[in-house]
Amino acid sequence: MAGLRKSPLNPDVLKDNSIVPRGRKVIDIGLLKQKATIASKTVVVFDFSPLLNDSEQRRKYVIRLARALSERLKDSASVDAEYNMYLTFQKYCRYCENSSIDPFSKEGFLSYVGQNGELHRRIALAKKPLAFLYLYAHEEDIGIKENTAAILKVCITTMLMRARVYDEQWLRDVPSFSSGGKSTPAYSQNEYSTLI
Repeated sequence: MAGLRKSPLNPDVLKDNSIVPRGRKVIDIGLLKQKATIASKTVVVFDFSPLLNDSEQRRKYVIRLARALSERLKDSASVDAEYNMYLTFQKYCRYCENSSIDPFSKEGFLSYVGQNGELHRRIALAKKPLAFLYLYAHEEDIGIKENTAAILKVCITTMLMRARVYDEQWLRDVPSFSSGGKSTPAYSQNEYSTLI
């Protein structure tokens, strides 16, 4: 028999011709587009592909976010809370992209949450509202309360932590938001016994 062909996986052949894995830039589509059901029995899609923005630097951050979400959903985290955080982060990224700022940077974080950032602009709008909603132009901001701004800040901070880019020192330049301070007073003992 004249020289039979040897298997490419034969150890003798592998010594001469070792297998070299190719460097691929492939991301699992199941990781970038995850589906889950929120409390209202609606199926929502967490689509991280728009965040990639053809940026090699952003790619690792987006993959970290998608993996963190996948793990949270496997650990039975609240889908509603995760989806709210995802939508908030999408809006933050859109703002940063419209301003030509990297959303995964200190500059992007401070331009949105910082002293003269977008959240403070929207809080100022809420302090001087128009008399009726129909007076607002189409797609004009109507403003937000400081409680809402505090929630948005927590959502963005959490997502940046999951991407492993957030640094606690960024908060030095961020003023804290007040909660309004108008809580509902409790019933007195006399009022409580009258109710019963």
